[in-house]
Amino acid sequence: MRAQPGDPAPKNRPYCVLVVENDPQQCADHVVNLEGWGYRVCVAEVELGVEDRTAALCQNALELAAAQQCDLAMVDLRLQSDISPADETGVALAQALLVAGGVILSAYATPACHRLGERWACVGKQDGPEELHATLAGLVARLL
Repeated sequence: MRAQPGDPAPKNRPYCVLVVENDPQQCADHVVNLEGWGYRVCVAEVELGVEDRTAALCQNALELAAAQQCDLAMVDLRLQSDISPADETGVALAQALLVAGGVILSAYATPACHRLGERWACVGKQDGPEELHATLAGLVARLL
């Protein structure tokens, strides 16, 4: 099969997506979908008993992105409090991650993720896996 204009450059390994999500079920669902779509997946995690879970999750994400050479990231907008409209910890993390770009996931409409520029896309959790898949494919084609 020949490469078409706009196709991502070939790689010798699957593209790696870092998942940063504070909800364990949402995280598990993302992993299943991403692996099904052919991505290699790294998941930022926090050990039980850690006092500042958000800080530990973000630190683990930063370390994983570098150590595993993650290409893209999927970051939940609200990593600290799912109910606080002021929580934009996911945007702050995205700005610090050493990846080509990624997706900010949120069930809430917010202008915060748009401040990240064209390397990052916003996808609503209510939009479903098809929208997420299409958005990731677009990022791969454009950024990698």
